[in-house]
Amino acid sequence: MTIYKSLFSFFLINTLLSLGAVENINIKDERVFTPDTNEVKTLEPTDKGFNNSDFEPTNTSSSKQLSVGLISNIQRRATYGAETDFEIIPIIEGQYKNFSIKPITLDSIPGYIGTYNFYNNRRIKTYATSEYELSSLDASKLVYPYNQFVESKNSELYFGLSGKYYPESDSDMNIGIDISKNFMESKGTKLKIYTERISKITKDLEAIGGLSLTFLDKNYVNYFYGVPKNSYSVDSYQDASGFKGGIHLDLKYRITDNTYFRSINSIEFLSSELAMSPIINNNINFNIGFGLQVTF
Repeated sequence: MTIYKSLFSFFLINTLLSLGAVENINIKDERVFTPDTNEVKTLEPTDKGFNNSDFEPTNTSSSKQLSVGLISNIQRRATYGAETDFEIIPIIEGQYKNFSIKPITLDSIPGYIGTYNFYNNRRIKTYATSEYELSSLDASKLVYPYNQFVESKNSELYFGLSGKYYPESDSDMNIGIDISKNFMESKGTKLKIYTERISKITKDLEAIGGLSLTFLDKNYVNYFYGVPKNSYSVDSYQDASGFKGGIHLDLKYRITDNTYFRSINSIEFLSSELAMSPIINNNINFNIGFGLQVTF
């Protein structure tokens, strides 16, 4: 006990001496006066609540990023005779200030979508969009007699507007709506309502799951599903409209600091209005894509 009393006395004496080293400190009107230095210091005001700056949108205009790569895509269409397709297509994904480009992930048809973000706050983002849909179809692959009178289809470029809402309860989720139109080949219009959610599975694996519902006007349906009048005793099909619903999964796995494995997958169900087309074999489209990309 004598040792503990001695230690306690030692710490007590040193504490009292250290407290006595500074005398006559006066705090008044947020100023500190120190006799040893004869200086007056003004205390910085503390943040006592919300400020307007707390609600200002984050400025991301300095963001710059570019990723390129290749992806192998297995596509299953609902069209008679041209159901399956295999292709290797480039991955292009990048951002510069308010502009961005990325692969289409909310459709069973591969392609690219470019956006310009012209309004941005904590909950809502709006974009001008351009979408290049790799939707070409070689009509010669269709079963007889459709390969005799149905025309081949070209990939199409769409322009439109898009908006996303980020719920306060879940910042990793967004609910969006896109409307876009082609002005050249089909002159078709698409209206897509969707939701996405980002999930961090592991430190290196990220998954983005999505659900979509896309409404297609009669111009779009005539171009991609239409059957003109013919001399082969085949019913014509035109001026219908319809929709398709999809489930989508985009996977990104970091292999090294700038190399990623990428997988883009979708399955879509055509509405009965679309499935009534004579060139449609079933009402299911899907694609499975996997590849590598490098970020600069």
